[in-house]
Amino acid sequence: VKVIGHCSSVRFLDASHECDWFGVTCNVDKVVTEISLPDNNLRGEIPSDVYETLKELEALELNDNNLVGDIPFDALSRLANLGTLNMGGNDGLYGNATEFCNNDTTLPSEDRRSLPLVSFVTDCDGDDDSSSSSSSVTCPCCTRCT
Repeated sequence: VKVIGHCSSVRFLDASHECDWFGVTCNVDKVVTEISLPDNNLRGEIPSDVYETLKELEALELNDNNLVGDIPFDALSRLANLGTLNMGGNDGLYGNATEFCNNDTTLPSEDRRSLPLVSFVTDCDGDDDSSSSSSSVTCPCCTRCT
C-alpha cells in the first residue's frame, strides 16, 4: 500500500483495481469517472496522456497539492464528460487555458468536450500572456481563481 498525503493505510497505486483506490470513483462498468485528491501532498507534473487513460473522466480535483509544470490543456480538452476541474492551490502549475475554454475548436467535434464546465478553479493570473516563469494560469473561463 502506497502512502498518500496524511494517510498510511489507504489503497492507492497498489495491485488492487483502481476503483478501490482512495480518491477514485468509478461507474458501474468499473471505469474511472472522478479523481478527487485535494490536499494530499501530491508532487510532480500532470501526465499529458490523461486523455488516453481517463476518457470517461467527469471530475478532476487535484487542488492544494504540490503539482508543477504545464497543465496539459490539450489532453484535458479531449475529455468529453469533464465538468469539474480544480487545480487551485498548486503554485507550480502554469499554462494558457484559452483554447481549453473555447473547447479547442481545432479538434474534430468527436474529440471535444461535449459538456460545458460546471466548475473550473485554478491559480489565475488574469492576463493573456502566461509563461512558465509566472507559475500561474491564463484562464478566461475559470469559475473561480485562487
